[in-house]
Amino acid sequence: MRQQAARAEADLRSGQFEATIDYGNNTRSTVRVRFDYGDGQRARRLHIATTAENAGGSRATEYLLIGDRSWQRQGAGGWAPANLQDGMWEQVQVLLPRVGAAGDVALVDAAGADGAVLRWHDAASNADSTLEIDLATGTPRQLRQAQRANRVVLAVAYREWNSPVDIAAPGGQ
Repeated sequence: MRQQAARAEADLRSGQFEATIDYGNNTRSTVRVRFDYGDGQRARRLHIATTAENAGGSRATEYLLIGDRSWQRQGAGGWAPANLQDGMWEQVQVLLPRVGAAGDVALVDAAGADGAVLRWHDAASNADSTLEIDLATGTPRQLRQAQRANRVVLAVAYREWNSPVDIAAPGGQ
């Protein structure tokens, strides 16, 4: 099952998912990602919407990249051209399970008749990881990583995997 999940991750070309990072003390961030790595006919496209929440309130930011063009907006404000290329695509990678590189992965449980749960310790981030996958395809459904040192918890729900996404430039740009 680990190899099947690693293959599904290696074959990922487009999709969407939502991640929540809980830092404790009522501080958390939510990240919604839609992406398409593109091909010879279509430019790569990425849309990231983040909301940071703490006791003082919340702040929303969106990023949009299409080919070599990028935009950003704060809250409900308008889109403005921005130089965002560096590091944005890496955010997609950070939110993937990376089960193929994990050591000592164990099958923990069945997740219903069509799913399974894998568990491992990620030494690089000192986090305990669990991943629910679809048994038929190896496609990830839900990742949970809990860091041992500071108890930060990352939860990622993979809503679409290799499904088409519609990401367009801001109106008229």
